[in-house]
Formats: sequence, C-alpha cells, structure tokens
Amino acid sequence: MDPEACADCHPTHYREWSGSMHAYAGEDPVFRAMNARGQIVGRSSDASGAGHAFLWESGVMRALPDSADGWVEPYLINDSGLVAGQIRRPEGGAPLRGFLWDGGDLVDVGSFGGSTFVADVGPAGHVVGTSLTAGGAQRAFLWKDGVLRDLGTLGGCCSGASAVDSAGRVVGGASLPPGGGTHAFLWQDGVMTDLGVLGVPPPPYDVYQYSVASDINEAGEILGCGYPEAGDLHGILWTPLNAAELLADLASDVRDLELRAGLENALSGTLEGATRLAERGDLDGACCASGAFRNLLAAQNGKGLTSEQADFLERRMGVIDQALHCAVK
Repeated sequence: MDPEACADCHPTHYREWSGSMHAYAGEDPVFRAMNARGQIVGRSSDASGAGHAFLWESGVMRALPDSADGWVEPYLINDSGLVAGQIRRPEGGAPLRGFLWDGGDLVDVGSFGGSTFVADVGPAGHVVGTSLTAGGAQRAFLWKDGVLRDLGTLGGCCSGASAVDSAGRVVGGASLPPGGGTHAFLWQDGVMTDLGVLGVPPPPYDVYQYSVASDINEAGEILGCGYPEAGDLHGILWTPLNAAELLADLASDVRDLELRAGLENALSGTLEGATRLAERGDLDGACCASGAFRNLLAAQNGKGLTSEQADFLERRMGVIDQALHCAVK
C-alpha cells in the first residue's frame, strides 16, 4: 500500500512518518549506528539500484562520498558527527581500508601493510582498531590527526584495539609470548598494561590464558570477558585503582612469582615502602622508591628474574608511575 494513500485521513501521522527514518524503509536502507544527537549512518539504494552510504539527520538523508576503490560502509558515528567504517573492496581486490568522514572528503586511516578494520571512534576524534601487517599479523592501532600508531603487543605477535575514551586510553586484547595466550590490555600514554585474566597468576605462564577488553568509560572502568583456569567464559569489569592500591597489588604479584627469598624481599619490600609513602600523600618519595624498584629490575634481568618476568613488572610499574605523576627518564 502506498503510504500517501493514508495522508488525507491521517495527516498528522503521515507528516511525522514522512520526516522520520522509517520513511526510507521502502528504499532498503540499512541503519548501522546512531549517536546521542540522533544522527544515523548506513547504506541505501537509489532509484537505479546503486548502493550509497548516507548520514540521516532531522528527516534529511545525505549521501557520503563514493570511493572508486569499493563500497563505502559506515558503521560508527561519535557524538560530534565523525563517521567511520570500511571501504569494502571487490572480491580478490586490494585490502579493506578504514575511513573517516566529517562532512568533506573520505579520509583513509592508513594501514601497516594489509587490511585495516576500525573498531571505535572516541569522543575526541581518536580512532582505534586493528591493521594487518604485510605478513598478516594483527596489530592494534590508534589514529589521531592523521597519524597512525602501532600500539604494540604484550610480548607476542598480535594485538587488536576495541575502544577508546576521550583521553585516548585504549583497550583491547594482545598476545603474550608463545604459549601464554591472550590478555586484555589498557594502553595509555605509550604504555600497554596487561590487565590479566581470571584466577591465573602472573608469569611464568603454565596454562593457556584468555581475556579481552571490549569497552572503557570516562571513569576508567573497563568491560570485557575471559576464562578462569577452567570453566565457561565470564564477563569481567576492571575498576581503576589509586597509586597506593596499584603498588600494593604489584607487591602481592611479586610474591606470587616465587622468586628466591632475598630478591623477593627486596622487590616486595621496596614496593611496600612506596605504598606507605603514597598512602601518606608523599608522591615524590613514592617516585623515588619506584626508581629503586626499576634499578633492581634492571640489575636482576636475566639473573634472578627472567626477561619475561622483568618485562611484566616493568610494564606494571610504568602504569603506577603515571598514577604517581613520576617523571620517568
């Protein structure tokens, strides 16, 4: 039935319907994402049957630019109206590429040699996702102001980013050294922090481990999932700790490493002293203790500590130094 046939008897309903996104339902649009302003992105067909990406706002559907390289497939839009998605290439053609659009031309976010997949667009215009290297390894990336950055891994081959907040903090999953599995991570200010898994101690990694972070809010709370040592997949909520809590947590992890007694006491004792200083508000003193801890790590790397253990503790200390506002040389 032609909707216009209802207009005479139901003018108000027809007017409201014709100005809504539902008016396009007969033209096979696919709505993919919507922001807090009610802007919607997706794809629809024109009268000839050709598909186009669109932005819908206040009853008006606007076409995004086409690409000579393939289909433009938008599926993300932040509250500022920044649109992101994929350029889907013909079968057997060049790799998929991620794009951004803010009302002008499409912007290619680049790649590390292979396909690029955009996962999130943050409130401040940060873009994160996964890009393949020429050799096929997956690497988490952060794009901002035209610069594509490889976020690294947790010692393995691969990583992928899932979400980013307004401060540029990135979460996702990254592989550990061979045999260690995959752990959720938080990347902040150049440091990738291992968020761990449920019920499994720090290295050495004697069982396959899996966790991944999928989202982060402005309070720093992180959502994800993972497996305990045995059992079904569980949801996980990571909540941020203050500097003193982080130091105490790291001291506990040092004891779990089962190092020789003298080294364990030296490392954990240094951290416990730093914890007391942080609790009293003496952040400069805690930073000095952090430096002493790092010196111990460097001196014992390859001796009392394996390189894997030293790297694990160094990454954790890097995050604590940020919480303490230490100036790390």
